[in-house]
Amino acid sequence: MKSRLSQKIYLAAGALIAYVFFSAFLLVPGDNIIGSPYYLIGSAGMFLSMLWIMKHWPGRQMLSAVLLLALLIRIVAIFQFPENSDINRYVWEGEVQLAGYNPYLLAPEAEALKHLRNENWQDINFKNIPAIYWPFAQLIFKAGAAISPTFWFFKTILVLFDLGTIFLLLLMIRPFSSDFREIVLYALNPLTIITVAGEGHLESILVFWIMLSLYGCRQKKPWLMYPALGLAVMTKLTPVIFLPLLVERGNLKYFPLFLLPFALMLPYVDPGINFLSSFNIFIADFHFNGLFNYACQIITGEIPSTWIAAFCAAGLSGFVFFLTPDRPRSIFLLSAFLLIFAPTFHTWYLLLITPFLVLYRPVPWIILHATILPLVFFFHPWATNPLWHSKPFLQGIEFLPFIAAGLWCFWKNRPHWPARFPLAQSVSVIITTDNEAQYVSECIQSIDKRDCPVEIIVVDGGFRDGAFNIVQTFPDVKLLSSGPGWGMQIRSGIHSAQNDVIILLHADSRLLPGAISRMMSALRENDSAVGGCFGAMCDDSGHGMRLNRLAPVLHRFWFGASGISLRGQVKFFRRQAFQYPFPATHLMENIELSLRMKEAGATVFIPGGVTGTVRRRAPARNWADFIKALYILIRYLMLRRLGLMSIDSMDDYHAIPTVPAKKQAA
Repeated sequence: MKSRLSQKIYLAAGALIAYVFFSAFLLVPGDNIIGSPYYLIGSAGMFLSMLWIMKHWPGRQMLSAVLLLALLIRIVAIFQFPENSDINRYVWEGEVQLAGYNPYLLAPEAEALKHLRNENWQDINFKNIPAIYWPFAQLIFKAGAAISPTFWFFKTILVLFDLGTIFLLLLMIRPFSSDFREIVLYALNPLTIITVAGEGHLESILVFWIMLSLYGCRQKKPWLMYPALGLAVMTKLTPVIFLPLLVERGNLKYFPLFLLPFALMLPYVDPGINFLSSFNIFIADFHFNGLFNYACQIITGEIPSTWIAAFCAAGLSGFVFFLTPDRPRSIFLLSAFLLIFAPTFHTWYLLLITPFLVLYRPVPWIILHATILPLVFFFHPWATNPLWHSKPFLQGIEFLPFIAAGLWCFWKNRPHWPARFPLAQSVSVIITTDNEAQYVSECIQSIDKRDCPVEIIVVDGGFRDGAFNIVQTFPDVKLLSSGPGWGMQIRSGIHSAQNDVIILLHADSRLLPGAISRMMSALRENDSAVGGCFGAMCDDSGHGMRLNRLAPVLHRFWFGASGISLRGQVKFFRRQAFQYPFPATHLMENIELSLRMKEAGATVFIPGGVTGTVRRRAPARNWADFIKALYILIRYLMLRRLGLMSIDSMDDYHAIPTVPAKKQAA
């Protein structure tokens, strides 16, 4: 064990040295670094070294070295990178305010500002458009220009916010990570260093306020969450779309704190000012390399309407709102959709996603942080090779690996979560039965006990059909009775279970050989996975569920997209994640169980793990019944999301205590 730790220390130290070596390629050349071979060598080497450091992380003793290196690299980048047109704009708008003018009223090319023009003015972008950044950003520009209107000072301000984000991420992963290794995905990410310390983009301020808001959400401190989100909106408008994901009944009284930062707009209010005018111009007129546009152009040959992209983004956002109960993850997904459907996707826009790499380690987005870096060549004339100014070529480098990785991860179902669970070693199988005595024996016999210790618990809703007499023939099976309803049964079973992982198995289903072994392997490989479900297999012998050949694929697709398992699918989860009582509901039990798993950790799909008998057919339903059921589902999800329903006593179905069944003839 000691030699293995020493080996990890040597490997991690070597990766740190490699990181410093490649950062020299990126930082030493100076003004012409952007658009040079040094840029590609340095950024690619830093990215690979970052991943190597994370893989061979020896423990917490590595954290101090990584944080020190992250600080030193940022300090060097502040002075070594060339000036950027965006930071020229920041300095200019600060100087305009110091001269007594309103940057929202006058564009840089305005005649009234002609006497303020200097060398900095020559490199300002979009001289015909007034200020687009919102009042908190403008106050930062004004304060920076008053203290020192220099590029290095403005970049220092942005780096301070960047370091604040690192600190917040450490606080957020502390309950889940024993060694903080994930922090390298932000602290040493070359994209973060290039776009913040190197080029000086405002997104570092935006990201800091968003993460402070999410930290307040995680800590149940709405008095911190709301004003931080308000300051994010006052930096750049886009985070306003996150507000519906954070509002619920329990924190609604603190909502006025979100509006408090809007008072920063008052000094800039003037007749004729529309704070959204510049924002609307960028949305309507600027289309460069949006991912959705790129995909549509490949398929149809045309760039789609902005309204089509907005409609698709809104639909997916509604999906996230209803089916992603974890607030930080829902913000991550909404940020991802915002970038995917945006008409322009600059490198620094990706900073909105970078902190979530630490929390969720999404492989496609990690890859995109590397493949997007060559995009800067397009904007720099000293990248002389015409290939670097070919938009289709750069978009292919940028997006094709991202799309391929996204499809692979979706099909393979490889999610990650901040949670870390101990090694799972034993299983409790809870068999729920309700007038299904004829299937119980075959169900019990299908459970494979060879790979790990297995506890079997049968929970019946009253033993009305002779299931008791059948189960008592299996001496190692525990018997429980509960009130009617699947929610009551799983509550009783969870309360009685003793092993690490719980499988919820219907009496008319059978586990296939190797199902438990594959499930345990999946949980051991992904220590952030809280549970998931088995895919159903067709059984052509006559004992299969009435599923057509396409149904297993559709089940897999649905679970990968939503994380919600269907009624007929067999679910499993770590018992540690359900220490509190499961609500004994008679309605929406499958949805509630799936949502609780998604709140606790990642969920995985095990294909082909279960088969079963033909279920009793439900009575035929008409459209009115379907619409009513859909209304009940949407209402339930809405009330749950907004905190307007008590999760522990949903729909006023109160818990019924577990009643152990006696192992003797009645």
